Amino acid sequence: MTPPYRKWKARQRRAVRLYRRGVVPLDIARRMQVGEQTVYRYLRVAGVGLSQPARGMPNVWPERRPAYWELHTRLGCFEVVCGRKFCPVCGIWRHLCDFNPESRRHGVPYARCQTCSRVSRRYYMAHESPAQAENRRERQRIFYEGQRREAGVPVTTAHRATVIDRIERVYLDPAPLLAEVERATGFNGGLETLARASGVSAREIFAWRRGERRLRIDHADAVAVALGVPLALLYPEGR
Repeated sequence: MTPPYRKWKARQRRAVRLYRRGVVPLDIARRMQVGEQTVYRYLRVAGVGLSQPARGMPNVWPERRPAYWELHTRLGCFEVVCGRKFCPVCGIWRHLCDFNPESRRHGVPYARCQTCSRVSRRYYMAHESPAQAENRRERQRIFYEGQRREAGVPVTTAHRATVIDRIERVYLDPAPLLAEVERATGFNGGLETLARASGVSAREIFAWRRGERRLRIDHADAVAVALGVPLALLYPEGR
């Protein structure tokens, strides 16, 4: 029941008396069954400064901490206890340094930890469409280009290597080359000498023989030069 308005001065005197005894406004409001803001208004009208002594202030949060299951809800896991914070995704209390700060909220840590953020980002990148991947790479190029300009890195006009500048991977049929290797070495002791001369390991040559690896044109040319046979003779049509 709301107290009668005509007795507000008596309630004000009681609030001031309790406050000067060291009772906090929240407890005063509970004793007098009025709102906490009403107590503050009584004190302000009476000219009492709100300078509660430090020993009279509670050293713990007066409200009850949210239950464990409430920490999984949105905005329910931002409490930092003893330098640790709860991650609602993995359900682990981690050190505060394991949470990235939000730049838009003046250093407030993110709800999820760095490990859960990386797992979520990898899952998203693995399931994005080609158009989404291209847009993400374009945003990254624009972002890092802006960072380089802010750092004072000048715009370079030097040539940058691209896919066109690299040697294309051309694969050949290993049968003609393996026939020449067998004629020259017989796949015995002379194969190690051939491997040292060509720079291609003997294991690689045996892998061509078993069909486990494909024969690249640069490896075929190195072996042919070591054998003293032009590659054009083994592959007259370039195959």
